[in-house]
Amino acid sequence: RFDLAPWISVPFSLGRYFFGSVKVTARETVYHMSSRAPGRRALPSSGRLRRNQARELIQLQAEIGTRLSRVYDVGWGGLLKLQHVVEPYASFSYVPSVDQDDLPLYDALDRINKRSLFVYGVSNRLLGKFPPTPAPPNQAPTIRELARLSITHAYDPSRGLREGGEEFGLN
Repeated sequence: RFDLAPWISVPFSLGRYFFGSVKVTARETVYHMSSRAPGRRALPSSGRLRRNQARELIQLQAEIGTRLSRVYDVGWGGLLKLQHVVEPYASFSYVPSVDQDDLPLYDALDRINKRSLFVYGVSNRLLGKFPPTPAPPNQAPTIRELARLSITHAYDPSRGLREGGEEFGLN
């Protein structure tokens, strides 16, 4: 099996407040199989084994987000400043349906499912600015991440959530 997946990504910014990227991946997976292994007899000609098979597909992904932050002068013990960062984001991934039933199955790379996946969420981070230790006059302060809370949700409208075709679990 030979799998080639070159991609191109274009980052962008919308004004001063929004940023994101668009990515396109072209995937080609080629299989070369033989019905003959060293020291073994060939498979009967009635088998379904074809020597050369290939799968081509395009994968698309787009992301957008922003960053809001505020710095507080706290002066608590060794903590000089505290920065609160809120980063909401959204992304969309698309993989078209491709017939893969006649391809061999070795691992997850051999079956790439159809997908129209929306992912959105928000990340909250607290960053702390601490004086250098020991405190020589020309050393920069240390900045460390103190806490992080991320909430993310994903939804693929091409897949049913519950039996009976209910959407979001509602009747």
